[in-house]
Amino acid sequence: MNKKALIAGAAAAALLAAAVVFLRKSDRRRIESLIARLERRLEHRDAVGFCLCLTDDYHDSAGLNRPGLKDRLAWGLPLLGSLAISVEDLAIEIQDEEAMADFLARAVATARDHGRQPPWRWQSRVRLRLRKTDDGWRVCSAEYRLPPIVERNW
Repeated sequence: MNKKALIAGAAAAALLAAAVVFLRKSDRRRIESLIARLERRLEHRDAVGFCLCLTDDYHDSAGLNRPGLKDRLAWGLPLLGSLAISVEDLAIEIQDEEAMADFLARAVATARDHGRQPPWRWQSRVRLRLRKTDDGWRVCSAEYRLPPIVERNW
């Protein structure tokens, strides 16, 4: 093998590696954007918009599918006066057309006519399984569990 062919092969391999890294970073940004969109849809109490981010075969650890979750959100979200959600410790693993996103989700909500009731606070470890579709990344399953510190004290 001559020197020019070796250099051309190394350059092609470097370009391929750079393309893979770029695509992974691009997919990571798209997944982060999807999670932010899920947050906004909940904060705006938009059950339909939230469920558009889910695949048709979505299911979660609460036993809900996409229509069941949409019904539950459509019933419950309008009862809230305010809702603020934050995502912390986001870890994303991407493998081809599927990905996993793990994070701690925290929410603070008030009832529409809460009177003197204090805000409701919730936190959970969340694991989303995502699938890449023609329209971008979508959530196909979700698991919710208590943070380890809460589980130990239960």
